[in-house]
Amino acid sequence: MRRARQTEAHPLVIDAACGRIECVREGNMATVYIDGRPSSALDLSDPTHLSFGYMQIMDAAARVAYTPAGERSAALHLGGCGCALPRAWARRWPDTRQVAVEIDPDMVAAVRAWFDLPKKPALSLRCEDARDTIVAAPARRYRLVVRDVFAAGVCPIDLADAQAWAHYARIVTEDGLVMVNSTGGVGAARAQADRAREAGLEWVRLVGTRRALTPGKAGNVVVLAAHRPLDDAALHRALQRCDDPAQLRPHPSG
Repeated sequence: MRRARQTEAHPLVIDAACGRIECVREGNMATVYIDGRPSSALDLSDPTHLSFGYMQIMDAAARVAYTPAGERSAALHLGGCGCALPRAWARRWPDTRQVAVEIDPDMVAAVRAWFDLPKKPALSLRCEDARDTIVAAPARRYRLVVRDVFAAGVCPIDLADAQAWAHYARIVTEDGLVMVNSTGGVGAARAQADRAREAGLEWVRLVGTRRALTPGKAGNVVVLAAHRPLDDAALHRALQRCDDPAQLRPHPSG
């Protein structure tokens, strides 16, 4: 069983540049909090079990969109935290190379010490600014691009603006998928979906629970975007297997 480990150098509560990071164990689950906000949850006995609803949505979408295909089979995670999603995909697709980017070196050191995360080349955990990562990334490099970056609960502007979306559209492969976690309700998610369409991504969908997709309600909404259409029927079926079945909404223009 993989367990969260406390060491003298890495206690389960640390003060870092991004805030106070705490790892809380409850049975087989380990939850990472940043300034009291739950930011990642790992099942220490089953890497493929994801407890956060939006991660279940991303995992369902990836399973519909993605088939490993050799060297170009690569995933980019902007925002690492506890690396719950990379850890799950490493178990599901062991030959897929993944990169997780986290700006805070204390966070990177802590999660490496606390959790038995996959090692290179399965997972490369980098300490760098996510904006620098997408600017420097080669065109058509990643089959899966995940944006899950927040500072004080808000996604940095330079990862949500039109220029950022132009980079997402550039670095994802023609048969790849961009997945963005939006926490500002359906209005904020629609704005991100508009950016995706403006960047030239042909297929754009909003995914969330009925409550999250209701105007004026809070909740995580996942924006899915791709150069080529995904199978909406297959995606709908996959989303119904989430703990809280999610709904699929098309962008008005595609």
